[in-house]
Amino acid sequence: MSHSDDPAFRRENEGAAVRIGPLSPGESEDEFHVYFEPGQHARSLFITRDMEAEPRRLTVRLILENAAPYKSVLASLRLLEMDSNGNETARGFRLVLIPGISGDAPLTLEAPPVQFLLPRESDQHQRHYVLRINAKYAEE
Repeated sequence: MSHSDDPAFRRENEGAAVRIGPLSPGESEDEFHVYFEPGQHARSLFITRDMEAEPRRLTVRLILENAAPYKSVLASLRLLEMDSNGNETARGFRLVLIPGISGDAPLTLEAPPVQFLLPRESDQHQRHYVLRINAKYAEE
């Protein structure tokens, strides 16, 4: 028996809602108006919608070796796309703080994975990306 069949879970005038998430700025919802005429009891509504292709994702796992014990590291990751003429276009920037850990000797620190969502563009040609990383001790 599902909860909806159990009288203990059934309440008058209670509905259910599913929230997918807030709309992004400039994003709009499709809206459909359905009318019932007097005496009409059933309507069918068929909706088709094209979904945009899922963007490419680049996941970066940064591992820093020989880090000093107890020192936090601040790492910047800058993603650029190169065109056929060698011009750069910025595609993303992330700043990551990696907390220092205790130890007696130089350590290996691993940053949490960083993900870049790449723009949807034609896949007619190979796309060239450059990732520039700078890591420094946060206390310096």
